[in-house]
Amino acid sequence: MRAENLHLQEDAAATAARLPARHLETTYRGTVLDYRLELADGQRVTATTTRRLAVDAGAALEIRVQPRDLVLLED
Repeated sequence: MRAENLHLQEDAAATAARLPARHLETTYRGTVLDYRLELADGQRVTATTTRRLAVDAGAALEIRVQPRDLVLLED
């Protein structure tokens, strides 16, 4: 998953392909923000967006990713 293809909060409600996550931290990088998230299974991902979300560390979020944006890798 590419960081810019993960959608958070209100954007996530637009589809049934949602994953629960916990917000770890936000990094401000000029015009974009990186939201570090932890999925229910412990995997960590980063969502990159230009939108500022009012979310505290440890808060529960929902993320969305479109199936066409996934690349499956084999072990």
